[in-house]
Amino acid sequence: MCRGIWYTPWPSIYFRNDEFYDYSDISNPKYFYGHALNIGEYPNQIKAFHKYLHPLRRILTFKPRFRESADLKLRSAKAAKEIDLKRKIETFVGVHIRRTDYLNHLKNTYLVEPVKLDYFYRAMDFYQAKLKNSAIFIVVSDDLNWAKEYLPRTDVVFAGNTKIAAKDVKHPYSYSDDVGEDMALLAACNHTIMSFGTFGLWGGLLAGGQVVLPKEIMNVKEGLELENAGLLGNNSGWFLL
Repeated sequence: MCRGIWYTPWPSIYFRNDEFYDYSDISNPKYFYGHALNIGEYPNQIKAFHKYLHPLRRILTFKPRFRESADLKLRSAKAAKEIDLKRKIETFVGVHIRRTDYLNHLKNTYLVEPVKLDYFYRAMDFYQAKLKNSAIFIVVSDDLNWAKEYLPRTDVVFAGNTKIAAKDVKHPYSYSDDVGEDMALLAACNHTIMSFGTFGLWGGLLAGGQVVLPKEIMNVKEGLELENAGLLGNNSGWFLL
C-alpha cells in the first residue's frame, strides 16, 4: 500500500468559482511523486499539449462507426449542396453552437451573455470570402432546433444530432453515440467556427484548420487558456471575430 497526500500547491488567481488556477508550478519535480494534486475544476491546459497536436491527432482517433458516420454525412452534404447551390464544394467548416445549460453558466459564473446571432453570420461570410464561396457549414449544437430557426442559410447543413442525451451526473463516464458522432463530425471538417465551451474547442483542435472565435470568449476560462498557450494571433490560425 502507498499513501497519497492531497495537496493544493497553487493559489486561485481569480475568484470565479475556483475555475482559474495558476499552473505555472506544475512541472516542478517535487510534485511528480507521492501527491494527489488538486488542480481545480475543468482543467484544460492547452499550453501544455498544443505543441503535440500532430501526434495527438494520430493517437486520439475515433471509433470506426463515428468516422464512418461523419464521412457519410459530409459526402451527402457535399452532393446535395453542389446541386442546390450549383457550384463546387471544396471545404467543410464545422460550426459548434453551445447553448442549453451553458447559457446559465455564462450568466451566473462570468456575467457574460450568449454569442449574438450576427457573430455566426459574420464568421460564415468571412470564410466564404476567404474560400471564394466554395465552403458549406456543418452545424453541430446541443440546441439544433434553435440553429435551424435562426440560421436559415442555403450554405448551412444541420448535420449534428437533434437529440442530445442528458448529462448523467451519477455515471460521469457514460456516453451515448450522439457525443461521438458530433465530435467526429467537427473533427472531420477543414476549419471551425466555435462559440463557447471545450466541446467546440476540441472540435477545432482535432480538425486542425483555422478557428474563428467570438471576442467574448476572452471573458471566460477558455479564452485565458488559449491566450496563455499563445494560440490567439501570431499566425496561429486562431483568431477573434
